[in-house]
Amino acid sequence: MDRPTVFISYSHEDEAWKERVSTHLTVLHESLEAWDDSHIEPGADWRTELEQAISGAGAAVLLISAHFLSSRFILEEEVPRLLQRRADSGLHLIPLLLSPCDWEAAEWLQRLQLRPRGARALSEQSRHAIDAELASLAKELRLLTSRSVQDVVSAPYLPRPVDVSISRLPLSGEHLFGRERELALLDGAWADPDTHVISLVAWGGVGKSSLVNQWLGKLAMNHYRGAHRVYGWSFFSQGQRDTTALADDFLSEALKRMGDPAPTQGAVWERGERLARYIQQERMLLILDGLEPLQAQPGPTWGRLKDPGLSVLVRELAFFNPGLCVITSRVRVTDIDHFRNTTAPVIELEGLSEAAGAELLQSLGVGGSQEELQQASRELGGHSLALNLLGTYLFGELCRVYTLLGEPARAVQYGERAVGLSRETGAAWQHSRQLAILACALTQCGRSAEAEELCLRAASLPRGEDWLVFLFGDLAYCELLLDQGRSQEVFLRLGPYVEWERSSGSRQLVGTLQWCLGKAHLRRSAEAPESLGLALEFLSEGILLMRKVGTPMLITPALTSRAAVHRLRGSFELAWRDLPAAPGACLSHLTQANTSMTTCPLADPPGGT
Repeated sequence: MDRPTVFISYSHEDEAWKERVSTHLTVLHESLEAWDDSHIEPGADWRTELEQAISGAGAAVLLISAHFLSSRFILEEEVPRLLQRRADSGLHLIPLLLSPCDWEAAEWLQRLQLRPRGARALSEQSRHAIDAELASLAKELRLLTSRSVQDVVSAPYLPRPVDVSISRLPLSGEHLFGRERELALLDGAWADPDTHVISLVAWGGVGKSSLVNQWLGKLAMNHYRGAHRVYGWSFFSQGQRDTTALADDFLSEALKRMGDPAPTQGAVWERGERLARYIQQERMLLILDGLEPLQAQPGPTWGRLKDPGLSVLVRELAFFNPGLCVITSRVRVTDIDHFRNTTAPVIELEGLSEAAGAELLQSLGVGGSQEELQQASRELGGHSLALNLLGTYLFGELCRVYTLLGEPARAVQYGERAVGLSRETGAAWQHSRQLAILACALTQCGRSAEAEELCLRAASLPRGEDWLVFLFGDLAYCELLLDQGRSQEVFLRLGPYVEWERSSGSRQLVGTLQWCLGKAHLRRSAEAPESLGLALEFLSEGILLMRKVGTPMLITPALTSRAAVHRLRGSFELAWRDLPAAPGACLSHLTQANTSMTTCPLADPPGGT
């Protein structure tokens, strides 16, 4: 079988760099063949030779420097052909930055993922770092050009796995943009018998879980390409703080799944070793998602697995594994660092390209020119979750705007879109917020039962340690309860927040809570007149605290609520004194959203209007 060819595009001024790259690519002669223009024989038709080399290449490496970017031959002959091949058949183009230059001025280059990571030129790195980067590049190219991938994909029949369990993996969005290279790397890793573990490393929200889910979807279409067993587990979404419990649950469940007669017995390290032995007996695809809770924090041991059972497992699999273990984490697992350039490569995910980010925003329904969408992507660093949240936020805010404008039907349309998008982000707090916004619009439509159902859904979402970010959703539910005269339930729902404030000594939420409690007492004043004094007390303290913290958007409804209290107490001058401090846009809602006194308009101020 012919070896896959890697086309090298370079300037002759960078001949030494080209030789260095070629040396790394051809360390294993049976794996890759590097091609450059030195292969063209004297007197041969260079154009034909060039065309044939590009059309037959499995991937291309572009050695970027000032010499490269100033070469007319490269920019007019090679680059257009390579870009066309990329557009036509998905040729993998990898630009490698040799030395500092204004590469960002080349628009076509901005759409590609530059190496090294962070655009730190090779010439600025140590010899050891350069060799490590080039070895990693060679491994990546071997995976990208693996012929065995196509052999497996085109096989006439592949048996179904005996067991598939991926329900514990986190949900993610339906679409994936700008990750063709990473998908190809995963394909290559699964087809490559010399790749035992592969790690996807990036900070939260870049799209690690979405990438894995999309890849699993592709594999499922072809019976998981020969996998005997598929098992996925997420450590990040289990909602437990005890890392020992997280690892113990996984080891017990995995051993049980593999048919171990005593999955809970034995020392932790022994159970990890036992699980590795089971996995090594078959071609199994194991996905370990969100390992960061089980890794050491920044320091001398940063990234090392704290659980000895998991540490033994991944090290044993790095030594030998007829299948593949896929790890996702925010930092690489340093237990297997010494396998990084051999059997356990690491894919460090970067943000989406500007073009892919713009495509993602378009799919979310965000309007704007291509230039504007690319600028938004650039300003957000191509961060996948941030882009998804931007689309979600825009639709959510449109829902709020049309709710305030008294157009609930349009508000519901935008709100439903925002809820759908927030579900795809996988961010529970954002989903809770959008459910609450939609509930407000449904309430205005008179669909209170549906609104309450959404509020209950928001309240049931897993909150973990960051439950304070769910306050917005709970406040929306409280509004609904108050409209129905269920003030006592409001006090019960806000109880945990009040208790947290008292126990922590924090003043972060006090103003907001006081405002909401004040409104609850205001709504009770018709049946319990003494509540009016409590309402004034809570609202005044809340407004004072919110002014200190600096939350003007919340001060507006709080002032309108306090104005309603003053009016009911007969203090019209004080009521009108609160109104100028609130933005005019909210005045029309004084007797609607915050007071529920539509039948009691304000009296004229002393002296007339």
